[in-house]
Amino acid sequence: MNRAYVRKRALFGKTRPRKSVGLTDYWGSRKTIKRIQVYFKPQIKSVRVEFDLRPRFLRHFEVEDPYDFHKLAQLLPRRHVLFARVDEQKLLRQLKNMGFSSGEIQAIKKEVRCRDHDLWATLKYLRSIGMKNVRRVLCFLRLNALIQEALAEWASQWPRSPRRLQTEKQCTNFGM
Repeated sequence: MNRAYVRKRALFGKTRPRKSVGLTDYWGSRKTIKRIQVYFKPQIKSVRVEFDLRPRFLRHFEVEDPYDFHKLAQLLPRRHVLFARVDEQKLLRQLKNMGFSSGEIQAIKKEVRCRDHDLWATLKYLRSIGMKNVRRVLCFLRLNALIQEALAEWASQWPRSPRRLQTEKQCTNFGM
């Protein structure tokens, strides 16, 4: 995976892509409730997708302390991070249902292919022609299941409640 692939296939909720700065791609601004940055990290020799979830985001989804981090494993996949591509068959079916002529459909398919490098721009274009539920034409990628598994494993490492402190009787005396 590289930065171009993330731009081509990723959606981060309603967060819009922003102008790239150097070798980093951004979604969201400094004042939004979440900001995503995508960059190559040489130490791990891989592309890193980094979420900055702001306090307003965490409050909105009732993540109030570290014991609530397990909620993020259910919240983030599909709703706030989704990898997909436009399925041409679903798109064709949807355009026919919307009443477009075959000539208009061909022109729309050409415009969609021109925007294939940026999924967000493609979906924005489909909304501009009157398509209401643009996710209907998406084909979700296997990468989403891998993300969900990784988040579930990460969430399992966080305690769900504070652990009790040991009492004096339980403590061992190390030569004191």
